[in-house]
Amino acid sequence: MTEYFDFDRLLESVLEAEGEQAVPSTVVDAALARARTSPQRRPFVRVLDRRAWPAPRLSMGDPAMARLVVMGLVALLALALITAAIGIGSRFRRSDVVLPPGWSTTGSMTEARADFTATRLSDGRVLAAGGATAAGQLTSAELYDPSTGTWSATRSMSEGRSFFTATLLPDGRVLVVGGGAGGDKLASAELFDPATGSWTVTGSMTEARGQHVAVLLSDGKVLVAGGTSGEPPSNAAEVYDPAAGSWTDTRPMTTWRASATATLLPNGQVLVAGGFGPGTSANDSAELYDATTGRWRATGSMTLGRGDTASA
Repeated sequence: MTEYFDFDRLLESVLEAEGEQAVPSTVVDAALARARTSPQRRPFVRVLDRRAWPAPRLSMGDPAMARLVVMGLVALLALALITAAIGIGSRFRRSDVVLPPGWSTTGSMTEARADFTATRLSDGRVLAAGGATAAGQLTSAELYDPSTGTWSATRSMSEGRSFFTATLLPDGRVLVVGGGAGGDKLASAELFDPATGSWTVTGSMTEARGQHVAVLLSDGKVLVAGGTSGEPPSNAAEVYDPAAGSWTDTRPMTTWRASATATLLPNGQVLVAGGFGPGTSANDSAELYDATTGRWRATGSMTLGRGDTASA
């Protein structure tokens, strides 16, 4: 049987025979001589520094060894915490991806309603207010909580409204304006405070209107334009100042519009498009409102006329 050189075994035998204070040269010379005459499992790469022999034995009583062990444990704990955090974060990120597209039913409203407004509040809930049933226009309002999928009634508006607008203000309140389609139109406005669930009447518009547009401007004011206040549809426009609770007339649109769309653009201008204009046909025209000058100007027309089923 081939004999393989084992330095560790040789070292152990020398220490047992001569103790830890064995002359380093004796150990090294014996190891080298044995290595030259014996085949090896792996290259002999062990290097000994005779000046450092015998090597000191470390224990937890040694401050250096204790510090090394503590630092190692702290590093392992930190690595475990980082790994766990990455795993949890990845799981949350994946939850947005693995949900299949599609619709699912959720809780029903406390009251059936049509032609109402739905406004997403700053806290993520949704305010549904007003609308109409066969019995007439509604004053009631309710809140949807997406965390529970349920609706709960909140306090009612001061007046029944349908075909009106609701605009979320920078301070978290909701401005409700006008309303009415056929018959009398409203000029009144009121504010909903989500913190208290209460409504407060604010300044009335200079013109009663329904089926109008309302959009929050970059400076926190609200532009209201168009709608119906009789026949034909209106081209009048006005601006609400939440700080003063009052309305100020601004220049009218270039054409009459009802049931149009209004969109705040990144440059601060407002794009108003479509709606029903003079006569009963849907309008394909569009125009821009410049809040700094209060002026309207026509812009490119849409390819089709669009009425109250359009959205933007």
